Amino acid sequence: MRRLGTTIGYLFFPIAAVLASLLVPADKLLLRLLIGIIISGSGVIAADAGFRPADLRTLFRRDRSQTTPESRAETAGWLMMAAFVSMIVSALLFSPSNNREREFTLPVVLMVGGMIVLWRSIHFARPDFEVVTVAGEAIQPQRSHLPFAMIGLLLLLFTAEAAGKALRLPGLQTTPLLLQAVTFYGGVAFLVLGMGGVRQLHLPRLPQLPRLPRLSLSKLHDLRLDDRRAEIAIVILIFLGALLVRAWNLETGLRASVDEALAIDGISHYRGGAIGLVGRPSVYITSLLMPQWQAVIIDLFGRSVTTLRLASAIIGALTVTAVYFLARDLFNNRQTGIVAALFLLSFPPHIHFSRIALLHIADPLFGTLAFWFLIRGFRFNRRLDWALAGAMLGFTQYFFEAGRLFYIPLAAIWLILTIGFRLVVPIRIPWRGVLVAVLTLIIVAMPIYYAIFSGSADANPRLSVSSGVDLLLAALPDGLTPEETTTLARRLLFPLTVYVHQRELAVFYGGDQPLMLVYVVPLFLMGMGYLLWRWRTFGGSLVVLWVLATAATNALLRDSAVYARWHVVFPALALVAAVALCSLVPMLWKRTANEVSSEGIRPGHGRRQSVTLIVMGLSIIIAVGQVVYYYRDHVPLFERQAREFKAYPDGYDMAIRAKDVPDFTDIYLIADPIPDINVPRIWVSFLTKSDPATLRHIPLATSDFTPDFIAALPVGRNFAFFIDSQARDQIALMTSAFGCPIETSPYAIDPPTKAYVLCFKEME
Repeated sequence: MRRLGTTIGYLFFPIAAVLASLLVPADKLLLRLLIGIIISGSGVIAADAGFRPADLRTLFRRDRSQTTPESRAETAGWLMMAAFVSMIVSALLFSPSNNREREFTLPVVLMVGGMIVLWRSIHFARPDFEVVTVAGEAIQPQRSHLPFAMIGLLLLLFTAEAAGKALRLPGLQTTPLLLQAVTFYGGVAFLVLGMGGVRQLHLPRLPQLPRLPRLSLSKLHDLRLDDRRAEIAIVILIFLGALLVRAWNLETGLRASVDEALAIDGISHYRGGAIGLVGRPSVYITSLLMPQWQAVIIDLFGRSVTTLRLASAIIGALTVTAVYFLARDLFNNRQTGIVAALFLLSFPPHIHFSRIALLHIADPLFGTLAFWFLIRGFRFNRRLDWALAGAMLGFTQYFFEAGRLFYIPLAAIWLILTIGFRLVVPIRIPWRGVLVAVLTLIIVAMPIYYAIFSGSADANPRLSVSSGVDLLLAALPDGLTPEETTTLARRLLFPLTVYVHQRELAVFYGGDQPLMLVYVVPLFLMGMGYLLWRWRTFGGSLVVLWVLATAATNALLRDSAVYARWHVVFPALALVAAVALCSLVPMLWKRTANEVSSEGIRPGHGRRQSVTLIVMGLSIIIAVGQVVYYYRDHVPLFERQAREFKAYPDGYDMAIRAKDVPDFTDIYLIADPIPDINVPRIWVSFLTKSDPATLRHIPLATSDFTPDFIAALPVGRNFAFFIDSQARDQIALMTSAFGCPIETSPYAIDPPTKAYVLCFKEME
């Protein structure tokens, strides 16, 4: 009878496969087939493993003492597998390729069901979670160092006045920007040392080159390795790998301009010297810090597309390294740090924003560093860590507005929840450490606000244009109708779909995929479920709040699906995926009796190495897959979208081809509608070896390119005619009038209708 009951129980799997397939629309035959195969295959695996459906009764036993440790581990593994299957199917249904009608009922049900099964699995497994401990000692050292702190404050005041010019001090009206950089960075350094209680400066000795250490998989879990050379090697490899992925073929690997003319304009302001280092050169650029970094690289290696974008690649690689340290200390696990770094290293949106010359990429670097030092402040209660946390939060005020408006409120809310509401109960509330961080933050951020308010400028001009709060509040005075309530709810929940379904509606990142690729979405959902279960820990409270707060703030903007405002959450997504791989994937494997006790699962040395190898292998496979997707699939599609976004031909390709024109050349852009000349002009002025002052840039409608226009051209000038490749009559007229050969782009322009042809006529 038992065998008959087991056989009948296995019939559940094909029946469930048929029922689940019927929930999928009839036109999605392949998706129906895939779901049927997954569920039926689970039954075959269960039968082969000797699993009896009758054993499911252990799921409903509240008294776990009635079950053996081995059976609990077995049950936890099966539940974890069921949770992963549920999340995989949910991810497939969320995918834009399978859900263009935005029908989210079934995937949401599967997601919630998967999380419930996940929590039940963790309940049975009782895994050996590594929890960050909070320092019980008083802050060390007890006092700040007043001389260093005052030197830092005075240097930052000097920088602020040099940019704001509120006091009109004669000696500060024309302070060289290099001197301002010395006073600014020196001021921050002295302030951090002073608030950190450092009383002596010791020049570091040059380290000897260490021998290449032997890395053991079993040591990846050990945070406090005696051999620190291993960690140095890991950090160097992470940074170099991230830099290689981001800096590869910057010159021609991304033949499109994503508002990078703004970066060139910022460099021009930096070279002009009329605006202070912490002054605002335009509504798009908050300060000259990023333009200065870009200008230094250009001065060292020459003007090119590569050198313009290289600063972003370096900052992106540093962010990947910072995520390693944050994950390592947040989850007290080196392996989680490595996996998080691998994920961000290969995360397509982060790669993309690291390869374009926008200041956005600096936001997540300093936000990540700020949270890393906050965690270290809680763990060790060292004054220097708290001071560094405040300084990094202060640096978030000098770049794009998304970071300026996001990280400080996020840190404040997290600290209030952590300390005020005791989400994570510390042994001793580090009030003095928090005070050190807040004071350091205020002083480091002071120069930029001094400069802004000295000029009576809007502190957040981009928010004034992009905010959608007025749209949300417009209907409140008269009350909300049921239709308006539904519309408001959809608007508030819509940003959450950006993680799993909604592609970008602009062309900053473009593509046809959401932030997370479909095969990464299950890890995201599982990781969020795991962190929600651990919401009373540092990792759970911080990362969940980070992810949800990003969606909530974007719901308050007019256009929620513009990825240029989602870059602040990239490090958090890496943390979510890392905890799913490192904490949940190992629970899928069956444990032996000597690895399970009444206290929970304690894998032995051999199995620990095997599971670590599997986790690292999966991480590497995901990393390779994401990099391949970005360069093979995303970049060509993005370039096409960037060209189709404009009504006229590709101005970036035209500017690259015009950089070699000689002095005294008139550059004509001829198309319908009349092309925007500003972006090509800025690019040509930046790249050309000629004197930009001798060049003239003239947009022209194709209908105005006539024989009379040609007859009226001035003498003593060179002419570079860039004509829309579809304007065949004007091309024929130009050929007959000048006899010059028609030059096409040396690069394949997709679509071909977005290309210019060039006719260069040298002066007579």
